[in-house]
Amino acid sequence: MKKADDLDAVRAVVAALEPFSEDSRKRIVRWAEEKLSAILDLDTAAETRPEGSVEKKTRRRRKAASVEHGDGAARPAGTQGDI
Repeated sequence: MKKADDLDAVRAVVAALEPFSEDSRKRIVRWAEEKLSAILDLDTAAETRPEGSVEKKTRRRRKAASVEHGDGAARPAGTQGDI
């Protein structure tokens, strides 16, 4: 298996974004960054909190909700902003 290469990743991202407008590209990149940040935050939380922690479970749900909405705001399903 080939070792991961940063430049290959950049080429793949650029190729995937080429068909979109500039505004759409910015939005897509922002959403991807938010999703990746949420994943990294959850990994850090998992390392520092007890497994059964209520706070940990609540944070995980909030992060997942904010990623689903793509705007960083956690809202319950069925509220304004759902698509």
